[in-house]
Amino acid sequence: MNRRSFLAATCLGVSTLAAGCSSDRSTAKCHLMHEVVDSPDDYGEPTESYSYEALSDDARRVFDETIANGSYATTNRSLDSPEFRYRDTTTVYNVTRGDETYVLLTYTGEGCENE
Repeated sequence: MNRRSFLAATCLGVSTLAAGCSSDRSTAKCHLMHEVVDSPDDYGEPTESYSYEALSDDARRVFDETIANGSYATTNRSLDSPEFRYRDTTTVYNVTRGDETYVLLTYTGEGCENE
């Protein structure tokens, strides 16, 4: 086998292996879930209360996205801020921004069973 054929075969093998790995969907990524609700009544007492100004940059980013859309889900574990906990049960937080207090829920979703 000449050098060019060897390189072509090697590239084909590597690209096939990479394609096989990228199409493997057997391990779903863990979803970190966030919702804003009107009242904590159905979810229990808030675990913590925070002022918006005291939140870390990551927690503010998650909170802002959740407020803008009513809910927010991410698989980006780097947004796992020190303020918010993610479990298979709902955790309730009060976050006060200006004169308004929001009820924020966090929990884990699909793909977190093995974490």
